[in-house]
Amino acid sequence: PNDYFTKRDGRTETGRRLALPRAGMPANAQGVRIDPRDWNRADGFSPGQQITVFIPGLNTRRAVRRNKLVPITDIARSLDRRQRVVVIDAETGERRLMWAEVDSAAPRASRRALLIRPAENLEEGRRYVVALRGLRTAAGKRIKPSFAFRVMRDAKPTRSKSIERRRKAMRRVWPALERAGIPRGNLVLAWDFTVASRESTT
Repeated sequence: PNDYFTKRDGRTETGRRLALPRAGMPANAQGVRIDPRDWNRADGFSPGQQITVFIPGLNTRRAVRRNKLVPITDIARSLDRRQRVVVIDAETGERRLMWAEVDSAAPRASRRALLIRPAENLEEGRRYVVALRGLRTAAGKRIKPSFAFRVMRDAKPTRSKSIERRRKAMRRVWPALERAGIPRGNLVLAWDFTVASRESTT
């Protein structure tokens, strides 16, 4: 879930509507992609949806252990002050219970995504921020943010039209992180997403 894949819509309860591109949808054996129109009726993402992100260098169980990410056996660690992967209510700054693991179904390590799983359904109609910070590889090497994220995080100007368009959306993320006491300096990645309203899900 990521509000990058939504658009504004004043007719919905959340003020947004999904805008999943067909080119980004899964394809069948004949190469035909799923039509996203049914999903794009929703005014946000599922309250229990798994959060999936690919971070180079954070794609093995050893790397997960190195970063002391929250295991399914101890989800209370979601609330640790220095927890490196957090899910935050954008309005209140409250942490949400979750756990994180690498995708064991991926055919090889280079394709393994990080799966962040809410331990309880998120509140309908609310906006959340995902933040990943201070990450290291299994060998202990610091994982650096992408160029695009780093210049937005550090408020550096660019001539990239796509980065500058994305910068406008990220202005809603920084205040939420500040309310939650998450400093920007060591962020590797952060983004926000809106959970669908009850009206939409029912």
